[in-house]
Amino acid sequence: MTQSQDELDPTRADLRRLVGRLERRLAEAEAKHRALAESLDGVVLYLGDKGQVTRVSGASTGILDCTIEEIIGFAGRRPRQVFEADEGPTVLDWLRRVAKGTDSSRLRLIVRDKAGNRRWLDAALTPVRDANQQLMGTECIVRDVSAQAQYERIVSSLNSAAEVVQRQALGPRGVFQVVTQQLAAHGFVSAIALLDESGQYLSFAQVGGQERALRAVEELTGLRTDQARIPLDSIPAYAHAIRKGEPVHFAVDESFLARMLPEELKKVAETALCLLPPLKMVVAPMIVDDKVVGLLAVYGATLSESCAPAMAAFANQTAIAMRNSQLVARIRESEEQYRSIFEGATDGFLLLDGQETIVEANAAACAMHGYRPEEIVGLPLPGLVHPSRHRRVSDLGREVESRGGFEAESVHVRKDATSFPVEVRGTLLSYRGQLHTLVSVLDITERVRAQQALLRAEKLRALAQMAGSIAHEFNNILVSIRGYADLALIGVPQDLAKVREDLQWIQSGVKDAAHAVRRLQHLYRRADDLSDLVPVQLDDLASEALAMTQPLWQDRLTAQGGNLAVNTRFAAPPLVLGNPDELRRILARVIANAIDAMPTGGTLTVASGCDAAWSFVTVSDTGAGVVSDLPEKVFEPFFTTETDADDGLGMTMSMNILERHGGELSVDSKPGEGTTFTLRLPAMSGPTSDDNR
Repeated sequence: MTQSQDELDPTRADLRRLVGRLERRLAEAEAKHRALAESLDGVVLYLGDKGQVTRVSGASTGILDCTIEEIIGFAGRRPRQVFEADEGPTVLDWLRRVAKGTDSSRLRLIVRDKAGNRRWLDAALTPVRDANQQLMGTECIVRDVSAQAQYERIVSSLNSAAEVVQRQALGPRGVFQVVTQQLAAHGFVSAIALLDESGQYLSFAQVGGQERALRAVEELTGLRTDQARIPLDSIPAYAHAIRKGEPVHFAVDESFLARMLPEELKKVAETALCLLPPLKMVVAPMIVDDKVVGLLAVYGATLSESCAPAMAAFANQTAIAMRNSQLVARIRESEEQYRSIFEGATDGFLLLDGQETIVEANAAACAMHGYRPEEIVGLPLPGLVHPSRHRRVSDLGREVESRGGFEAESVHVRKDATSFPVEVRGTLLSYRGQLHTLVSVLDITERVRAQQALLRAEKLRALAQMAGSIAHEFNNILVSIRGYADLALIGVPQDLAKVREDLQWIQSGVKDAAHAVRRLQHLYRRADDLSDLVPVQLDDLASEALAMTQPLWQDRLTAQGGNLAVNTRFAAPPLVLGNPDELRRILARVIANAIDAMPTGGTLTVASGCDAAWSFVTVSDTGAGVVSDLPEKVFEPFFTTETDADDGLGMTMSMNILERHGGELSVDSKPGEGTTFTLRLPAMSGPTSDDNR
């Protein structure tokens, strides 16, 4: 027994020495661990197997504003008393998952410090187990990342604000409002100040956030922020930001406020500063095209220097958005001016794309062509042009490509298929980023009519001069012939019957010749000679003209086996002043022409009516119609068709007679659909002929 005891004593001594060495090594390791933990910028929490804090290392007061004893005391509090309301269950679930595993895990938390302020923490948990893999506790390294989290939130929010500004069509003031509202959502007071043209003064364009404090400062100073004009050199921070083109971070103090106030108000700077919470400030230049146009100034109690780059980027985005909004406003103003001119012009305007399709048309162009806006848009330009001018449209397209524009006269077609002369001009322009052709269309119907009337008048003047000369000479000859014929008749004995008969024929021929001379004289009869005009009813004249021409169409159609239907629609229009014989002959000629246009039969319609101050008669046939370029020519002297045996003066004389009456004669014809002549005369005021019958 004694021998065994003696053998064990050295062993115990060795074990004690080994334990001592191990304890010393453990103490050294723990000391190193504590030193390492103390050197971290965070806090190391040692949690027991129940999640309670057993030990704390590091800058606990710097992160959580609590002593070690207070942190250890958190174990007795509910998680929702330490963490945000929606963070507590997350933390407990996180601890349970860490306890089950062997790997470390990270989580970002929002906690309340001792003062109740929110702090963002990054926590890394690592489970600690014994040799048997039983959980002994958890090591938690906590870092305060509030500044970084705030920066990230600010950057994200500012990026969202920038997207809103870029996406929405805002004016400069709208851009500034979005910017200041977004910054106010983070508790910041912000101001946007713009440089004047001299670059020496700043004026506030927008101020936002802490409205009550700002209003109190305004009441104290009697100076509205939107009316302030600050000399740039009076505030070094502002001058540095603008001239160096870089952001500046500083604390707002009494001297800063004093520099911003006029001389007579500098004494209230200290009082004004008391109305505001302790503030830090970032001033960032607003730069567009390498030029500083103003400043974005942001004030906040928690605004750190790390936020300066984000504010600088946001200031530039604000400047770009402001410039874009100014450009958009100018473009919008230009477009509005263009639209007002486009829509208000009396000339028609058509905007064509590269395929000569109409993409825009103003009201005048729509009315001119008889279309509604939604009908005319999408039509090809040739759809508005008379088929006879389609080749010219192609030529004009080539002129636009080669010369950038064109000018020409053409014939356009309305929706109802009637045509009218136009003058068109085209030029290239950029519309919505693509080349288009702007075509102006001027209806020159009245100009053409005036030109035709002038040409007709010149022809008639020449014809009248010739006719007057011929008539004068011819009358002299006729007088001589008539005189000798009369003398011969007096002197011829009664039994010379044959000679008397011949002389009578001479007399008859002279009378016919004199009648022809009078017809020529009508060509140059004075327009103001109204001595032969009396009140007449157009219905009566039309009925008499039909009766005069009845043998013509009855005999002709009977011989040719045709059938002519005659329709009359008389409306008893107001009386007109006119020469009954002349007007009757005009109507008879027009009716005869209508019958000639229907050699195999058809329908002849004679109608009367009135509109405004006019009475009128229309004569319509269902013949082949007049070729598109002939309707206006039918009134020219000596014009006739190939089948017409007339001398070509009938319609010219008719037009001349009607002009003396103050009336007009017009023709409307469509190939294949027939022709309508309209005789219009000024209506007399007073009762119609029905009242006088």
